[in-house]
Amino acid sequence: MAKSVIATSTLRRAADLGRAGFHGLKLRGSTNEVVRDNARLHLVQRLGRLRGLPQKMGQILSMSEDEETADAFAPLTDSAEPVPLEALLPVMAEQWKREPETVFGDIDAHGLAASLGQVHRATLRDGRVVAIKVQYPGIREAVEADLKMLGWLSEPVGGLSRGFDLADYRRAIRDSLNEELDYVREAEHQRAYADASGELNVTVPQVVDELSGPRVLTTIWEDGQTIREVKDWPAETRKALGRQMLKHFLFMLFDGGLLHADPHSGNYRFRAGDGEPQIVLYDFGCVRVVPEQERLTLLRLIHDTYHTRDADPYPFFVKLGFDPATLEPLRHKLPALCRVLFDPFSSPMKFDLQFWRRSERIGDILGDDRWNFRISGPARLIFVLRAFHGLVYYLRELQEPVSWTQFLRPLIAKHADAMKRLELPVPADPSSSFACLAKHLCIKVTDSGTVKAKVTLPAEAIDELQNIIDPHVQEKIESRGITLDALVRKARVSQYAPQPIFSLDDGPKRYEVWLE
Repeated sequence: MAKSVIATSTLRRAADLGRAGFHGLKLRGSTNEVVRDNARLHLVQRLGRLRGLPQKMGQILSMSEDEETADAFAPLTDSAEPVPLEALLPVMAEQWKREPETVFGDIDAHGLAASLGQVHRATLRDGRVVAIKVQYPGIREAVEADLKMLGWLSEPVGGLSRGFDLADYRRAIRDSLNEELDYVREAEHQRAYADASGELNVTVPQVVDELSGPRVLTTIWEDGQTIREVKDWPAETRKALGRQMLKHFLFMLFDGGLLHADPHSGNYRFRAGDGEPQIVLYDFGCVRVVPEQERLTLLRLIHDTYHTRDADPYPFFVKLGFDPATLEPLRHKLPALCRVLFDPFSSPMKFDLQFWRRSERIGDILGDDRWNFRISGPARLIFVLRAFHGLVYYLRELQEPVSWTQFLRPLIAKHADAMKRLELPVPADPSSSFACLAKHLCIKVTDSGTVKAKVTLPAEAIDELQNIIDPHVQEKIESRGITLDALVRKARVSQYAPQPIFSLDDGPKRYEVWLE
């Protein structure tokens, strides 16, 4: 039996997690850069040594929109300190029922360390170059210990204990981790994903069946470049890759019903190639199977947000598994919330993620109800959100805007009949439908009573008011002690309801801006 190479006792891991939580609190609470840098360094090192769920939390942080945080936690994705190969050879011997040296001709002794296992490149006796993923001895016991302390463990990423049903989250995470710890199941996911993504220019490494089992997974070695290396590609190639990433995500979610829900940068590589760029995917332990009703509900909600004025989003959220008792009091806020959540689908034009400002806008719309919305959602949706946040991370890194609706339109057309037949659990309410939202942002300039200019824009343009209004007019408004930022926030807080935004008299000229 292979000897454990990581701490597995609940008491010892509790002590280590307590220290990690301490560094996390210092990182979040201090304004001193030296203190923050030291806390971040110690936190990364400790999460990496603990492996398991703590390292996974660090990998989530590596995809932060904050560049400083992302850089700090990047080592936990594909360059964490590996365990010695000698500690893993007994696991291979147990799995293969023979000495590892009889299987491969050579093996790279320096492995690529992940959260639950470690990958070594090797050349088999028959000449095939493979990736051998070996599960850490003792990792299952360590994961069980971590799950008992999920509230503490989440402290570095903001805490899960405030209002969340931790039992539900423990079940969801435990089920997911149990699947990740079963390499036979992972091999099944890998084959299914390869079949489902066959026409998407995605490379899924082939499983070497005779050398794979519950604790060792062997696949053909597939090379590629990291997302950081891709940032040096020509703009057109990065733009093409952005389209590939978006098409891959949307078609796998809504057509294939499978999501790769562990999208950190250690699991993605890319190839430029002679034609379209290619995505290379690793690690299929966390693959989310999305039921048909769930994907049809989400697809129709996205469609109705922009194309069905009398649609009420509340029944869709309930069908997705949100708790009606917690969600109902903020039902009137859901139309405006959907407009922000699905903003990339609002126009056929290319969508620049730097203008999304999702967190800021959602915060203004939900206000004190932000946590109520979060805790009303079902735990299983964390995997869909994780995959989605991964997509946004890569598109941001590529820095080349793409059109989201280009790939959504054919999916909506394909599933239109099934979407129409969808039965919702509660009736729609006109008072919380999209009809309550303003449709247009209107700007009018008159001179001595004569209209000189009138512009009508989509209502969502209110969030870009500072880029639309002439600087001279902005100065006049601010001289009254009012900022455009405050006016935009007021519109968000009011759920983008039809309303006057401001009017300004400047000599014979009059400027009027309103939502209608």
